[in-house]
Amino acid sequence: VDDAQALLTRMEEGADSGKQAACAPDASSYEYVVTLLCQALRFDDAGKVARRALKRFGSSPGSAAMFVAVARAAALSGDFEAVGAAAKRARKLLDEEQQNNWDMSWGSGGGSDAVGSGGKRGADKEAGPAR
Repeated sequence: VDDAQALLTRMEEGADSGKQAACAPDASSYEYVVTLLCQALRFDDAGKVARRALKRFGSSPGSAAMFVAVARAAALSGDFEAVGAAAKRARKLLDEEQQNNWDMSWGSGGGSDAVGSGGKRGADKEAGPAR
């Protein structure tokens, strides 16, 4: 789990420095790390990573799932204040998805035009999915 979190941080730093060889994290990169942290019941760290993803990419289909995972891990840990906060954030994101009428299939619009380096939403939207 620590290795995955460290890799994400290195990817962010490389992408932010503008290095050509850097592998920029995409939304899926954040979702994977949030999931791993939640499985380890590190919901505080997972919440921080989820918030970084929102800051970097904005809201997109899948954002709410990160906060549902945080709420679940917090519940298993008995931190019901954290459950409420994460569930509230997830609900807000789900409401945004519904309001924006996002198609949940691959390549649908979303709240961000950011292009990552891979993953399910990483391909350039105009180019379509890589085959």
